[in-house]
Amino acid sequence: HIIVKEFRQAKDTFQQSIEYMGRSGDVLKFIYVEFNENMARAAFNRNFQVDLKEGKTVNYKGAEIEIIEADNVQVTYGIKKYFGGAR
Repeated sequence: HIIVKEFRQAKDTFQQSIEYMGRSGDVLKFIYVEFNENMARAAFNRNFQVDLKEGKTVNYKGAEIEIIEADNVQVTYGIKKYFGGAR
């Protein structure tokens, strides 16, 4: 898997993003956002949580991410599949 430490964005395209919002106990908080032409589409912002007691793999919108380490400020993860299921 790939370890990513920075967000990458291409201009003037459809983008999907999962942003880390912090940790509370064993629960990690994220927000999923869709962008089109560099503008967020409010109807497509979704908050979701991952309970590390249930496992360290996140599956959302076709993306599969393995959590390696997380604190309240940052998360280190590996990408197993990108959005749409591409490896």
